[in-house]
Amino acid sequence: MSQPTRRDFLSYLKSVGAIAGVTPAVIAGFDAAISTAQAQTIAGAPVPSIKMWVPNWPDIMEIGRLLTQSYAKLGITLDVQSGSMEAGLGAIVGEHKVPHMVGMSWGGSPDRLDPDFWLSEFLHSRRAQKGGLNFGHYVNPAYDSVADAQRAEMDVTNRAKLVREAQALSAKDNPSLVLLYRTTVQAYNKSRWEGPVAMIGSGIALPYVPWTYVGIKPKGTRKVLRVVAAYDMVTTNPFATPEVYNVAMLRLIYAPLVVRDKNANVVPWAAESVAVVDSTTVEVKLRPDLKFHDGRP
Repeated sequence: MSQPTRRDFLSYLKSVGAIAGVTPAVIAGFDAAISTAQAQTIAGAPVPSIKMWVPNWPDIMEIGRLLTQSYAKLGITLDVQSGSMEAGLGAIVGEHKVPHMVGMSWGGSPDRLDPDFWLSEFLHSRRAQKGGLNFGHYVNPAYDSVADAQRAEMDVTNRAKLVREAQALSAKDNPSLVLLYRTTVQAYNKSRWEGPVAMIGSGIALPYVPWTYVGIKPKGTRKVLRVVAAYDMVTTNPFATPEVYNVAMLRLIYAPLVVRDKNANVVPWAAESVAVVDSTTVEVKLRPDLKFHDGRP
């Protein structure tokens, strides 16, 4: 059997539903990635080896192994490389040094349940720069216009329409592929503790929202609740990190104006009330009983 060409490969992915529409931007990005590793292939030549980076998490490395086997059936060599998530984020997000493919896992923290995170951070052209999450350099001015409009729209119904319009535009271009969704198991010792609150998009363990830690109670004499975190804190500056675990820990230090309740509704926290005045003004009234950590008002 002859080896498939790049066009055959993309056509195959399209036929099985993996790619909804192969756009010039996708092909151009594919060609640019190949040219960084070797000389440009000619039309009809075999598909060159594809380099893919994944974090060295056992589950994602297993996904890379399965993809390698699947691609091999098409006559394509997938070269999977792995490293720490911190190193990968530094190179891929921080410097936009992107191989042909990148495998990432994005958790469902409560603030990410709002569509703006995905619309603005991953796919807007202004984030197609070093430090931005649009490391695939997806650029569509029509998409940008709608994504900006939904961010500025204060009416919930009107905003929902704009969100769906932006999603439809990105779905047509299909700048990235969602391979799978994972189910995460979070365990606690119910013989020692009671009252954990399951938060949509977060479960019971992530300190991104405080409800479990506010509501959980010891059943015995043990008063210290130990929670395992996947990462060390990188910084205590809340403006210096987009990393979700670091932000989660900082929310236990710096009280946000609002948080989400267990159903992901926005509720006051350090704020007593929040009122939308107009499209550029939001009036926030702080709670009168707020104190710094040293007890000062």
